[in-house]
Amino acid sequence: MLLAGSSLYSDLDGFRRYEPNKNVEQLAIYDEDIAYRYTYKTNNKGLVSYPDLKKNDVIDLAINGDSFSEGQGGYPWVVEWQKNELKDLQITSLNYSIAGNGFEDF
Repeated sequence: MLLAGSSLYSDLDGFRRYEPNKNVEQLAIYDEDIAYRYTYKTNNKGLVSYPDLKKNDVIDLAINGDSFSEGQGGYPWVVEWQKNELKDLQITSLNYSIAGNGFEDF
């Protein structure tokens, strides 16, 4: 699996994230075939989430998960859900899903 456009790191508080406001591309190759390739944009917190959040924003819904809810292997489907349905319902959400997260991170 290859990652381009950003790095995945743990911040000073130990939270895993990408760099803020980056266009990221992930690519997986198995044997000689491309299994998947997709791009996404990180928000101002370095997460695959919508919208950008200000310091005192109230978050109505926190979404936590692993690579599947981040969108790895397909597309960032949670971001589309946030942009379309949750925004229409005036629900401010944060998708804290990061590839490689496990039960300890949850």
